[in-house]
Amino acid sequence: MFMSIFTFSCLFFLGPVFGQTHFMVQDQTKLEQEKLRAVVQIKILDKKEEVISYGAGFFLSKTGYLLTSYHVLQPFFDDPKLTLKILPQDFARTLGEIEILACQDDRKIDLCLMKVNDYSPSAYLAPSKINFSLGHQGTFIGHCAGRDFRIVKGKLKAIYKDIYQFVTAVKILDEYRPDRNLKVEMVQLDTQHCGGDSGGPLFGLQGELWGVTQEWIEINGSGEKFYLFISANEVADYFEKYKNNPPYKIPKDRLYVVDYKAKLEQLKQLRNQATSAPKPKH
Repeated sequence: MFMSIFTFSCLFFLGPVFGQTHFMVQDQTKLEQEKLRAVVQIKILDKKEEVISYGAGFFLSKTGYLLTSYHVLQPFFDDPKLTLKILPQDFARTLGEIEILACQDDRKIDLCLMKVNDYSPSAYLAPSKINFSLGHQGTFIGHCAGRDFRIVKGKLKAIYKDIYQFVTAVKILDEYRPDRNLKVEMVQLDTQHCGGDSGGPLFGLQGELWGVTQEWIEINGSGEKFYLFISANEVADYFEKYKNNPPYKIPKDRLYVVDYKAKLEQLKQLRNQATSAPKPKH
């Protein structure tokens, strides 16, 4: 009899906990799907439409401010023969009205701020100052190794007020580029990211912006890797400083613009014409 009462008591008290956890997971999934709509895919293409560089970006406001990493766009700036292709997650057309407001700064921060004038995002991650807490869970979105708009979770592992000072204090591999992000605050996650994730957002459980996906470094001989993000505090300062900069409008011939919905309609029309055409008589 005692066992029956005890079992019933456990079920009575654990039931609401399990139910609450279920709703928390549902809420988190809903939040991730919302933030997914703030993310874009960025590709730099050559004349054969082959990908030279690719990464992610995300909207900072409803008015079309768009942020990415400078190194994602750098090949586009270096070679006038290349074209830029930007595709939002929830839009059937690549973007065709884009202005550059700022890229890098005197510290060579690895950011580029743009303004999109032909699309109003349905979701965004507003930049603001934040007090980080180690161990809290964050989520980032990117396009690692062709896995477009993937969602990855990890815990905040460390905060660096000056990552350059940190890496010069230890011997590191050649993959790290000490020519950028000088005295820039960065945060580290315990989960790995890769090249196609660069420029994408990192955010917390409430949807607050934590940072922008950057590079990783490895301590020579240890095998320990540091997966880094430019902090939201840096993003907030950068946005406030450059959001009203005189814009440089990217020429239309340097933008890869395609309307996938229109293309699909054309294919449907061609298919309908082919099926409705009279069959040849034998």
